[in-house]
Amino acid sequence: MLALPASAATPRLLGTVTQRSVVSITNNAGVPTARLRAGKYLILVKDQSQKCNFRLQGPGLDRATGIRWTGQATWSVTLVRGTYRYSCDLAARKRKLTVD
Repeated sequence: MLALPASAATPRLLGTVTQRSVVSITNNAGVPTARLRAGKYLILVKDQSQKCNFRLQGPGLDRATGIRWTGQATWSVTLVRGTYRYSCDLAARKRKLTVD
C-alpha cells in the first residue's frame, strides 16, 4: 500500500515492538506498510519488549529505542527516496521499507 503525505497534516505511522520481539510498521489504518512516498512523517514507536528494540535506518536516518527500554516515543522524520530497514538490533532479519 502506498501512503500519501497529506498537505495539511503530517501523516502518522506506528512502529511496534511486541513483547515477543515482533517488529512492524503500520499506517493509521493498522495496515502493514512496505512502501511510502517521500516526505515528513510522525512515527509513534510503541516498544513493549525489554529484550528487543526498534531501529529505523536509511538515507540520512538512524533512530532507535533502547534494548531494555519500554514505552512510547514520537519521532518526526523526513523520509527521502531510497530503501530503509527496520528491525531489532538483536535480530538478523531486517524488514524493508521503500520510499518513492
